[in-house]
Amino acid sequence: MNKIKNLNVPEKVKEIILIMIGSCLLALSNTIFIVPFDIVKGGMTSIAMMISNLLMPFTGINTTDIVLWVINIILWFVALFLIGKKFAMSTLVGTIAYSTFLTLFLRLNLVDRWGLLSYYNEGDITAKLILFGLAGGVIGGFGASLCFMGKGSTGGSDVISVACVKYFNIKQDVATLTIDVITIILGFILYKSWGKLLVGISSALITSLTIKNFYGRFNTLFVLDILTSKVDEIQRIISEEFHETSTIYTVKGGYSKEEKNVVHCVLIYKEAKLLKALISEIDKEAFVSEIETTSAFGGSTFDAYIPNKKKEEVLNNIKNNGD
Repeated sequence: MNKIKNLNVPEKVKEIILIMIGSCLLALSNTIFIVPFDIVKGGMTSIAMMISNLLMPFTGINTTDIVLWVINIILWFVALFLIGKKFAMSTLVGTIAYSTFLTLFLRLNLVDRWGLLSYYNEGDITAKLILFGLAGGVIGGFGASLCFMGKGSTGGSDVISVACVKYFNIKQDVATLTIDVITIILGFILYKSWGKLLVGISSALITSLTIKNFYGRFNTLFVLDILTSKVDEIQRIISEEFHETSTIYTVKGGYSKEEKNVVHCVLIYKEAKLLKALISEIDKEAFVSEIETTSAFGGSTFDAYIPNKKKEEVLNNIKNNGD
């Protein structure tokens, strides 16, 4: 039962730590692989980078971080007033952390300190650009995944995509993809480089795949059926430690004809993994079967989003048809 003690650390602290680490990795990947080489892969960082390049004749320095601070502050207030306080607060830590880390790494000129600029200028520049785009995509995707696992985000284009979901009934992944496509097209218009266009697309794709394979795995739901004689102990863990509900039903063995109890529950990946480890300590004779699922409806696992306007419309139609 020692493993349960790990859950005693305040969950909010764990989430903030994940967001901070994720923001740091995301900022690092953009600072050393993406921004210095004008790779447009979508998002507000790419927008800030392009604005910085347009302002370069007047400022004489890279102001990507400054422009990004302005954009993120504006979008945060947009989130606060148009989407809601809950969403705005969930992006606050990530927005501040990511913008701060980006400023720190950019002003430390890490790309030059670590010799990446010299490496880029040696040999085949196109090949180096591809490598940087792929590396930035993987590290950035890993960082974004950690932010999502901490139940936060770095704000930016997420604010726009969620607003599109709320006010225009557009799926968030479609809205995000549209924003990225528009950003990449603007990058091509500005830089007029097919090479950077293709690298930007590849980098954005790699980021999405990394998030899907890393965060998507940890966010996957598992349906567990636990055949055990220690029903009360296992049900208590599910209820008190994971704050989830469970169902108990009786089954009869096909060979023995004995009746036994089965605990049925739905947990996310990390909870399911921990529960299976604990079950082996509580009941060595327990039999566990699990099914991976993409979603579960209702209860604390409910993750579907339907605009209130749409729900009211459907309910009114049902009521009118019933009358």
